[in-house]
This record gives sequence, C-alpha cells and structure tokens, in this order.
Amino acid sequence: MNLKHLRQVIINRRLTRIIFILLLVLHTSYIRANCHLDDDSLTVRLEELVLKENLLRNVYFVKKLSSEEIVEYKISYIGDVHNIKGHFKFIFISTYSGLYKDSKKCRSRIIIYKKNLRYGEYYIGGHFDNIPLIIDSSVVITPNADGHCDQITRLDFKQELMNQIFIPCKEKDGKLFGDIYYFKVY
Repeated sequence: MNLKHLRQVIINRRLTRIIFILLLVLHTSYIRANCHLDDDSLTVRLEELVLKENLLRNVYFVKKLSSEEIVEYKISYIGDVHNIKGHFKFIFISTYSGLYKDSKKCRSRIIIYKKNLRYGEYYIGGHFDNIPLIIDSSVVITPNADGHCDQITRLDFKQELMNQIFIPCKEKDGKLFGDIYYFKVY
C-alpha cells in the first residue's frame, strides 16, 4: 500500500468511529428521552391503578422524583354513577407542581371513566382538604377549612353528565358567587 492510500484508510476509520460514537450518544439520549413518562401518561397510569384497586375513597399520594420541578399527586376513586347514559366511574385527582416545595400550585380534576376508558373530566379548581364523595348519584364537594369558601356543592348526575357545572364559593346578599367549569370530553 502506498502512503496516500494508508492515510485515507486511517481517516475513514477515524470518521467511522466518530460517526459511530455520535450515533451511540444520540441513540442513548433518544432512549432516555422516550423512556421518561410525561405527566399525562403518568396520570393515566395512576388512574388505572386506582381503578384496578377499586378501593372507595382510599387516598394515594405519589411524588414524581425524576422531574426538575416538584410534582405530587393526590388521587382517589370516589365511586360510581349509573344514569340513562351508562355506568361511570369517578376519580378525584389533585396535581401539585412548582419549582420549590413552598411555591407549589394545585390543579384538581374529576376524571370520569366509562367502560374502563377515559371518558372526560371536569377541572374544578385548586386544593381541596376533603375528597369529594358520591351520594345518590351526586358528587358532593365540601368547602375547605380555611373559610375562604363556605358553600357545599352537590353535582347531580342522575340524568346525565352536565356540559358545565357551577361550584359556589360564597353567598352575599342572596347571590351565589363561584366558578363555572366545563366538561372536557376525551
């Protein structure tokens, strides 16, 4: 072999090694990125676990450790409702997230399953001290102990799931003040 050909072979081997190492690093990064559960798929897995356990009003606390921010879940199966539209299972979930422990925000939702599939949800605001309960096909939400709101909410699902719900907070001069939330279908 001549010297020029030998140099070309050495350069090609080095390039092949560099390309191989680059592909290996990119592939490893891709695997790490795709093995990480995003918050939505983790939430769905937690919901499925709670439904599988089928323990009424048992509260599960889960903290996601692999996140750059603090993410915690409080989740509970709160019961079933049978109406003319079918049989529905209700899950209550609060998601607490923030960069620091003392700066967490809360997002609470009621997730509804039909035939073991996610059917829809109601976003219902922030933190709740008490887990909602189901009484006679109605979801009952009690006010927090902090006194900010003083109204008990009763959401009647005997006929069907409502497109919007009103969660009252305070009554003043005979008028109820609160928030309206909409049903989100999956």
